[in-house]
Amino acid sequence: MTQSNGYTPDQYYEEEEEQHQSYNIVYLHADVLVKENKKGICEPMAYNETLSTSDMYQEMFNKLKKSGKPLRIAKRPLTRENLAEAITTLYPQILVINCHGSMTNNKNYYLCFEQVEKPLLLDKFTEKDMSDLWEGIADHHKIKLVVFACCHSEPFGKIIKNVGKVPHVLCIKDNC
Repeated sequence: MTQSNGYTPDQYYEEEEEQHQSYNIVYLHADVLVKENKKGICEPMAYNETLSTSDMYQEMFNKLKKSGKPLRIAKRPLTRENLAEAITTLYPQILVINCHGSMTNNKNYYLCFEQVEKPLLLDKFTEKDMSDLWEGIADHHKIKLVVFACCHSEPFGKIIKNVGKVPHVLCIKDNC
């Protein structure tokens, strides 16, 4: 499985399934393509609302590979379950969250996660959801840095810094 010339992204992903050790980086991504309207009918997201997270991951992976340092990277879809599992069982030093961030007309912020039951369908992950998640696990993680690659992520970054006790958080205040 380990090769002297490094890993491909797929090999990193396969290793994640085989061994349960801590990771240097966990990369969670959401490529939401569908949302439910007020009547509960699924409709495609507008072109400017879609996001291709694979380009960012590939660029990050290639730069890290050039460093020549052996790194353990896990890549998973961004769902509520995968976020909780990443924090509590994969023990990353760095957590990267790549998705859309948005807000309602009432200025309530949310991150665009994917639904577990219906992949690619929008699941609005709110500030309260983030706070509730981190309250129970703040003292049980090894994360030193959280990177949000999503608009309107500042409120979530503040929650992770304060409630989650993560020393360093990189987030975006408004639109990208």
